Amino acid sequence: MTAAAAATTTLNVATGVCLVPQRDPIHTAKEVATVDVLSHGRVILGVGAGWNRQEMRNHGTDSKTRMRQLTEAPMIAGIEDDLFDQFARRQDRTDKPLELTASGPDPDRRTLTRLRDRGAHRALVWLPQDAGGAISDSDTARFLDDVVANTTH
Repeated sequence: MTAAAAATTTLNVATGVCLVPQRDPIHTAKEVATVDVLSHGRVILGVGAGWNRQEMRNHGTDSKTRMRQLTEAPMIAGIEDDLFDQFARRQDRTDKPLELTASGPDPDRRTLTRLRDRGAHRALVWLPQDAGGAISDSDTARFLDDVVANTTH
């Protein structure tokens, strides 16, 4: 990400998914903050909990507690009001455009509308998985149809 940020002045640099439960959250925050400063605020950090159980074991992550770990490290659950208030204060103090991404909200119309109205620029929703963590094309298609129905008027 640092090399990409140094090679351009206009493109955003982003992670597809940073598997936070497999990383030290303090080191990760410092690394991302450094790239964000070097890129003049062009970092988009996508986070996830992971799905590959062997990979998790190799990184010392318990697959049964990974979602709780993720929620504790950068997620919005339980702090939504504080987060949106902080975002609004930061937006008021800068002339640079700031964007807020809500990760993992319920994809129902009420939740997505509330997030949009509070200032979120995008919402990343989890695809449906079966008990083994597999994602099927048919379930995904139905899910995405529902999301589209919930986000259009």
